[in-house]
Amino acid sequence: MIFLLANHSYGLKRDNKSIALMLICFSIVAIIGFSFNLPKSFISFPHEVTLNYNMSWQITIDSLKSNLILGSGPGTFFHNFSKFRQADFNLDSLWQIRFDRPLGYFAEILSTIGILGFLAYLILVLVALNKAMILKTEILIFPLLAMLIGQAYYYQNTTSSFIFWFWLAMIAGLCSKIKENKISFILNKETLRGRIMAFVGIIVISLISLFGIFFISRVCFADYFYKQSFKKSVGEEKIVLLKKAILINPYFSGYYITLSQAFLNNALLESQKPVKDNQKIFKLVVEA
Repeated sequence: MIFLLANHSYGLKRDNKSIALMLICFSIVAIIGFSFNLPKSFISFPHEVTLNYNMSWQITIDSLKSNLILGSGPGTFFHNFSKFRQADFNLDSLWQIRFDRPLGYFAEILSTIGILGFLAYLILVLVALNKAMILKTEILIFPLLAMLIGQAYYYQNTTSSFIFWFWLAMIAGLCSKIKENKISFILNKETLRGRIMAFVGIIVISLISLFGIFFISRVCFADYFYKQSFKKSVGEEKIVLLKKAILINPYFSGYYITLSQAFLNNALLESQKPVKDNQKIFKLVVEA
């Protein structure tokens, strides 16, 4: 907001400067107010339980060492936390909590989708900022930069995620409106170039649609076998169903965890029999 107020080269209107000045004053008052030790009866906020910043990046770095390019997979920070947390965390008062996200969205991106996903995310944001600077829409640039700084130090919740992608959509909408005449000329069916572009576009969209249908169908079939396995308490049938789910969709870590538990349950059941098959028990434990 300070940049918005001070930078005259962007041609800020008087109303925008007044709004920026009011927001700056409000921020200063809020910072001063929260700096004082006010009585708990006057103001009291619940303390949010989050993973500390240092451990978040320690787990992220360790997970990158094992999966540098693609990461461990979307939504798998819970497993990274269980796998790479330090032993002294068990002495902490929060030892019983299994955190599913780090303190910082950048750390979550690097841990779950790797360097490649982080670079793709960064390129998308830089392209949006570049377009916003070309269009001289400073009212969109600085809030987007503020959200990026916040993502480095705080996790992405539903509200912040919606605001961030809504801001990118606004920039994309402005760009598409300005280039509407150029696009309409390129896609004009009366020209040979327009026909070729339309044909290529249809082919690309069709291929993407077919790939999406194929991928979604695999996920649905895998979930079907996964749910069917829960109807079996223990035994070979449960293991067979889980193996089918993994064969169809090998990218969901929950299938592997459930399969390992099924192997261990079968091993426990075998160990409780009057006549134990030690070789079978050993094989089940190894497969788990």
